[in-house]
Amino acid sequence: MNFDSTYDSVSTLAHEIGHSINSIYFNKAQKVYAETTIFTAEIPSILNEVLLGLYMINKYKNNKNLKDNYIREICGNFFNTTTAQVCLSNFEYEANKLVNESKPFAKETLKHLYKEMLLKYSTNKIKNRKEPYSYAQGSFLRISHFYAGNFYLYKYAVGEIVAVCLANKIINKEKGIMDKFFKFLESGTSRPPLETIKLLGIDLNTKQPYLEALTFIEKMLKLYK
Repeated sequence: MNFDSTYDSVSTLAHEIGHSINSIYFNKAQKVYAETTIFTAEIPSILNEVLLGLYMINKYKNNKNLKDNYIREICGNFFNTTTAQVCLSNFEYEANKLVNESKPFAKETLKHLYKEMLLKYSTNKIKNRKEPYSYAQGSFLRISHFYAGNFYLYKYAVGEIVAVCLANKIINKEKGIMDKFFKFLESGTSRPPLETIKLLGIDLNTKQPYLEALTFIEKMLKLYK
């Protein structure tokens, strides 16, 4: 990484360390096919970002400007990692449908599709602009994940929801949560992805994790306001 001593670089470093720690633990525990799935891979890395943000808010709780910056960072990351990634994932899904149905796959078609997807996930204020997002209509071309062909991006949204729930458990010192976390890291591909996440006491087949994540971001927004 191109570390330049900014907070963004520190946050990126924390993110990538999450991946590295995950690799260390599943390689120690899994003797054959030592790997993780992309469905769970972003959880430990996004968890590190959330914990870093919460740490900084507490560290600078008496410095209004710095505290506000870190609250805004957490809020921005939350929506960029949930709503924005789901928007991009649905664009990818619709673009692939064009190919699979042998429909035109030209630049203007994709720009129009991307614009429609951005509008679908935008607020009314943005929808009422004369030329909403016209400057960004080609920005999907720079997203390297699209070229991997494995529908990666929505896993960031999964990672954010689980990471927020897990961060709350860690911050509140829930009994046994660190043991659960290390079992999760060690699990690798030994269980189906949703069963791996259940090791954390989080069941994505229920409403609870999503409600907890919404409660978390509502609290952050109120704090910022």
